[in-house]
Amino acid sequence: SMRQMVATQRVRSASSALTESLWMARSEALKRNATVSFAVPNGTLTGWNIVQGATTLHTQDGYPTVAASNSTGNNATFSFNAYGRLAAGAPTWVKLEVTSGGAYRYVCISSTGRAVVQEEACS
Repeated sequence: SMRQMVATQRVRSASSALTESLWMARSEALKRNATVSFAVPNGTLTGWNIVQGATTLHTQDGYPTVAASNSTGNNATFSFNAYGRLAAGAPTWVKLEVTSGGAYRYVCISSTGRAVVQEEACS
């Protein structure tokens, strides 16, 4: 149905934005030889800022129809150190979904900060 197609596209766009933010934060941490981080809200996906200290490097617009949940149950904070490694305590997965359309995707994040988007729960 049209509702399902629109919901699926919204989830794909949100998962792509999250994956790109992970890539960008990791790349900036390596380039700047400093910690770079961002936090994804748990609940409605309102957007986020990739920051290094007090400096905003990139602002990602939100996806108000997409809900996010993650393995920590809190806001998902991703911090990359100067070596491009993800700090301990970061979520290992984020589930993005549009409940009214029944569409969802999992973004699975390794300890190195690499992300894979899939329809199945992360292992």
